[in-house]
Amino acid sequence: MKLHSSNYDVEKSSDFEENQFTIEASAKAFMILSDGLYSNKILAVVRELSTNAYDSHVDAGCVDKPFEVHLPTRLEPYFHVRDFGTSMTHDQCMKLYTTYFRSTRNDSNDSVGCLGLGSKAPFAYADNFTVEAFLNGEKRIYSAHRGKNGNPTFALLETVATSEPNGIKVSISVRENDMDTFIREASNVYEYFKVRPTITGIKKLNYNQDDVLIQSDDKTWQFCDDHDSMIIMGQIAYQIDPHGLYEMFQADKNIARFIYNVSGLRIYVNIGDVDITPSRESISFTEQTKAYLKSCFTKIINDIKISIENSIKSQETLYLARKRYIDIESQCDSVRVAMESLKSALEWNGQKLFDTMLGHIINVPNAQITHIYKSGYRKKLDVDRDHKTIRMDREVKFYIDDLKRGGISRLRKYLNDQGNRANIYLYNLKPNETVESCELLQILGGATVNDVNLTSALPKIVREHSGASVHDISVVDYYDQYENKMKSDNFSVKTEDAVYIPTKKGECTINGFDVNMLDVITMLSYCYQYRHFDKKIFFLSPSMISTRKLEKRDNWEGPEYVLNMVQDVLNAYADEINDLIHEPQICFESFHKAILMTKTDNVAKQIVSSYKTHKQKIEINRKRNSFVINFCRKIRAASNVVTKSDFDTCAEFFNPLKNEMKKYPIMNNNMLTHIYQDAQHRAIADYIDMIENAQVLTSV
Repeated sequence: MKLHSSNYDVEKSSDFEENQFTIEASAKAFMILSDGLYSNKILAVVRELSTNAYDSHVDAGCVDKPFEVHLPTRLEPYFHVRDFGTSMTHDQCMKLYTTYFRSTRNDSNDSVGCLGLGSKAPFAYADNFTVEAFLNGEKRIYSAHRGKNGNPTFALLETVATSEPNGIKVSISVRENDMDTFIREASNVYEYFKVRPTITGIKKLNYNQDDVLIQSDDKTWQFCDDHDSMIIMGQIAYQIDPHGLYEMFQADKNIARFIYNVSGLRIYVNIGDVDITPSRESISFTEQTKAYLKSCFTKIINDIKISIENSIKSQETLYLARKRYIDIESQCDSVRVAMESLKSALEWNGQKLFDTMLGHIINVPNAQITHIYKSGYRKKLDVDRDHKTIRMDREVKFYIDDLKRGGISRLRKYLNDQGNRANIYLYNLKPNETVESCELLQILGGATVNDVNLTSALPKIVREHSGASVHDISVVDYYDQYENKMKSDNFSVKTEDAVYIPTKKGECTINGFDVNMLDVITMLSYCYQYRHFDKKIFFLSPSMISTRKLEKRDNWEGPEYVLNMVQDVLNAYADEINDLIHEPQICFESFHKAILMTKTDNVAKQIVSSYKTHKQKIEINRKRNSFVINFCRKIRAASNVVTKSDFDTCAEFFNPLKNEMKKYPIMNNNMLTHIYQDAQHRAIADYIDMIENAQVLTSV
């Protein structure tokens, strides 16, 4: 792969003494280039070795032949990549694997490689790996390993005869805890390979199967039913951050708005069209790359109308064309932005897709249509009769009332039974209309009976008989402690061991205070973890509680039952909650690792160890305890939690550790906040031990 480079003209007023910059071959430099270069080391090993194998097949003219990958298992704990390309002579192996930034592929855009770093990527994960070179009936086995001084070494171990085809095989041992990660990263890397490798070790490697919603005729871009957006170059996918790109292209409002809303976009570019970082983990936004991407986004925006039109034209009916457009726009909000910028209306066979594109509105001035909808935990259904418009979206459902009577009642009960949300358009058949030939199907655009629902297909309403009176059974919400979720059930005042909580518009009243219904459900789940309860807890409207006279029934209890449960839980966790409320502080947290690495039994180590133990105790149930105390405060039930008004959060650990650190003269605040690597921690630990040992000798 060719890298974009720049030439610089420098004017000098006179001759100066000059010297070229060089890189010293040291263990530190090799560590940075082999280890510190990659943030995801396992991904780097898989990606770099695999792209090298692909490049070798390009060089050998067998790009359609898959290379071989062995993924680690418990019985075979290693990863290897075996290509069937050009291979290398002994001299080529020795030069390539011992020379950083040496590459044979930086003058061509046929190959992915260019930096001469990928072949050393295994050093990012392990201290040694094996290279086998098969060439013209000979197999040479090399060992790449770190020497005693940390410098990498490449050595020929043996040469043997072989009948295997030419190529290179690179193998690396895998730790047991990393086996699943190697498999996952292999799936991510090979997802976009045109010719995926032959997998050994495991039976099958699973890949993500994203559905393509729309794509350009030249297949340089596509939108998928996925959230992440990517640039694919040389079969490697580079994730792009829309918010970061938005900042780069703010000068062009159309492009900036498009990027800000983009999701699921795949841009396919040729090798060398964009620049990459040295680690090849992300795109490098050089001026050349920015200019290229600007042209890409401009093309995509202009292509979208054509691509959507092609996708819509392929649909058999106007109804299916409408659904197709909604699916595309729902997944890719940037499609809507692009269409707005182009100020374009869409048609299917000469018919407008919608009467109003914004909101996907279809006008229905003379149809007998009722809009029924609700949201959240509201029991009441909102009903708008004789509705004049239909707003289509992915969640909307259409019903035809084909019953002479009771259709709307069946639908109401069905919606109450189903849960949180509803968005229904109900069409009433006109005299002499049939389901198959009704006006609704024409309004929707050639929909069929299979595209709508019938009220006759809904369950019949079960009725209770009490003497001569007949009344519908009400369906209400209750908390199922076994499944830890809300469910619906028929309501009866005769229900035994029942509890009611007054609930209105998603708010519950407990101890005279209103709290969110979802918080109550979460609190009930914590109550059930502490103490099982057999009573059924119903969420009922105040009017239902009043009209059914539940307060006077012996088989029903009110919200006081829940209040008592909550207080029992609070009492059970009081000690832990008090520890959380009065959580102590400590200083120099980035420095704790170094302190704990010390070998002497120093006071600082004792303080940090005690703090870690106390902190661990708090962290075990932090989420639960935080929620419980906050919930109890909302309903004024937290009186049994001790509040230490004079509690000093710094007294137990912070101040003692700060005073103790004065024993170590070179330790200062600036130094203690810039310690990241194990070697630095080890050096600090040795220094503390040295001071401690010196004090022991002095005291003797």
